[in-house]
Amino acid sequence: MRGDPQSVAEALNLKRSGKEYKGPCPLCGGHDRFHVKPGKSTDLLIYCRQGCRFTEIVKLLESRGLVRGDEFVRPKYRRDDLEMAEHAILILESAYRRGDTIERSDEIKLRHLADKIDDQRATRLRALIKILKGGQ
Repeated sequence: MRGDPQSVAEALNLKRSGKEYKGPCPLCGGHDRFHVKPGKSTDLLIYCRQGCRFTEIVKLLESRGLVRGDEFVRPKYRRDDLEMAEHAILILESAYRRGDTIERSDEIKLRHLADKIDDQRATRLRALIKILKGGQ
C-alpha cells in the first residue's frame, strides 16, 4: 500500500477525478471534500477542504490499516510557499471556529512559513497562530 492512493480510495469509497480521488472525509464526513492523490515517488498526498487536522487524518488512516506509520504521507498543496500559506490560513481559521488549539511543532513550522511569505498573509497567519495557542 506504500504511497498507493488507489488502495486508500477503494477502502474509503472515493471516486476518481483526474489524477486524484475525492469523496467524503473519513474524519468529518463532509461530502466531496477529502482528496487523495499520488505524489512524487512514494508520497501519498491527502487533504480535507473542511480543515480537518492532518495529524488526525493520518492517525485515522493508520488505525484502519490504510497507511503505515513509517510511510511518507503529507498534505496536498505544498507547491509553493504562498499556496501553502493560503492553505494554512484556511486550516487555522477552521480550527479557530472549532475551538481547537495548535501543537507546538505545527506552530514552529507555521512561523517559519510566515517568514517566507508576503506581509499580508504573514500577518494573518501569525495572528491565527497567536489565537490558537491561547494568546500566550
